[in-house]
Amino acid sequence: KLRRCKDEEKRREVKERLKEYDEESETLRRLQKITRRKEGLQSELEKYKDEEKRRELQERLKEYDEESESLERLLKITSELKCEDEEERSELEKKKREYDEVSKKLRRQNKVKEITDDISRK
Repeated sequence: KLRRCKDEEKRREVKERLKEYDEESETLRRLQKITRRKEGLQSELEKYKDEEKRRELQERLKEYDEESESLERLLKITSELKCEDEEERSELEKKKREYDEVSKKLRRQNKVKEITDDISRK
């Protein structure tokens, strides 16, 4: 479709839409990954009787919940961005950037936590 468009404006719109779809699919992929981790932690949590280990796992589960909520909000905003109203769209884009930043911070924190947990287990 992109190559068939002769009009530069159309090409730009199609490229922009493709970029939005790529961002949305990346967010969905991250959300699925977090969901799988949460499920793994849930099953791990059921195995342990040790209260300290259970607390540690529950804390990680809570962090994953926060990250998945942030990703879900990001997806919601991304889908709302498809609206036509320019003013509303720019406001939503601003919110999207904020949630994206929060999501990145949470991801970094969770990654650091996983690495330190792995190191402490060894």
